[in-house]
Amino acid sequence: MSKSKLPTCKALRLKKEGELIKMLKETVLTKAQSSLKLADKQNKNTNLLKKDKVLIARLKTVLAEKRELKKLKVSSKQEK
Repeated sequence: MSKSKLPTCKALRLKKEGELIKMLKETVLTKAQSSLKLADKQNKNTNLLKKDKVLIARLKTVLAEKRELKKLKVSSKQEK
């Protein structure tokens, strides 16, 4: 993530699961690159790592919520 604000959980919940997975993959890659640059002392901005960690956690949380809701919908349909 560059100097832009992080998306909120509310905004992330409006996205489709495929979009969230794509964002998660991109963010993990960005975090790894930032981590390597920090280790090589090419980059001194540690805030980028924190933002990426927070975004990864939010994305994983929202994905888990969506998957749990799918399970509940399937189980409620089977009970009827």
